[in-house]
Amino acid sequence: MNIFVNQKKIDDRSLHSNSSLKIISLEEELQDKLSKKDTLYVPYEKYKQEFDNVKVYTDLESYAFFDKLSGVITQRQDKRGVLRLGRKIGGDFDKTILVDDLIALSGLFGKISFVKINHSQRNIKPMHVSIILRFMDGVLANLDYTFNQKEDIFIEWSGINEIIEYDSAKIQSFKRFDDKASSLYYDVNMIVKNAYEPDQDWMKLSTNCLSIIEEGLIK
Repeated sequence: MNIFVNQKKIDDRSLHSNSSLKIISLEEELQDKLSKKDTLYVPYEKYKQEFDNVKVYTDLESYAFFDKLSGVITQRQDKRGVLRLGRKIGGDFDKTILVDDLIALSGLFGKISFVKINHSQRNIKPMHVSIILRFMDGVLANLDYTFNQKEDIFIEWSGINEIIEYDSAKIQSFKRFDDKASSLYYDVNMIVKNAYEPDQDWMKLSTNCLSIIEEGLIK
């Protein structure tokens, strides 16, 4: 198995438990591996429909802390609650980051029933984007993004009789979990575990998420 990823984003500790994985970080290597029979894991931003024998992973679902959060939520019979996600992005505005997050959250909460997007002017930095989502199962999500900032992630889940927080800026783990869940590095085990088969259902989901973001940014 091969994973196309920025080498600097990987938690080296996670490689020790998965010796069969090979990390690929150069575009030239990606093109070479696409012609091989081994399964190739690629991020959403790099996926193309003509790729064969690939799986697609998202940014959020590659973090151990998000996997821990997902595990708590999926165990609950009543998944109603409010999710707050705040992200500071290290580069210029990139809509694929927003689409990527919508795919990950849809995988956790299901179909989106309502969306509202507000954003500042793109020519004024830092650019801000605010997204309000409502999912069919009764979950409300508030997503806030600021670009051209030092990378940080804040996430809070308020469920039935339960609140879970994570804030990378404070370098603290989830209050219910160990410090390994606090890293902003990818865990290759999470990439393999949570990657999607780019089948017809996934293509429909990703296309819908892209349309939501593109239509919201026009306003």
